[in-house]
Amino acid sequence: MFSYQFGQELLEQGIEVKGRYPEQIVVKNRRQLFSIDPSGMLRPTFDGWQLIETGYRVYIDDFVPQGDILAPGVVDADPNIREGDEVLVVGKRAWATGKAAMSADEMKRSKRGIAVRVRKVRKREEKRSE
Repeated sequence: MFSYQFGQELLEQGIEVKGRYPEQIVVKNRRQLFSIDPSGMLRPTFDGWQLIETGYRVYIDDFVPQGDILAPGVVDADPNIREGDEVLVVGKRAWATGKAAMSADEMKRSKRGIAVRVRKVRKREEKRSE
């Protein structure tokens, strides 16, 4: 499923699927990497995104998302993103993971509408200069 969904080979060893359908997760060393939705598609956690080397990234302006990401906040996006793809949102102040609500081209061109339906946000650590 990983190679079908993300177009890459998963070369990690020691990965296990835990739980019963429809609430299954993929773990390694007790760290959750993915959850599996009822249709069988993988939903990466922040740890899971570390296994996906390239692609499926949406770049946003300098803000911390407070819900879904609107198209005007998108600066750039991987051109292969289609509506419904799992994406990692990358910004200067935060990371987020979610599902694309429009294609990459639409995200970059649109002046309105939801670009990414956000599931989880993680603020980046701020570096203090002393």
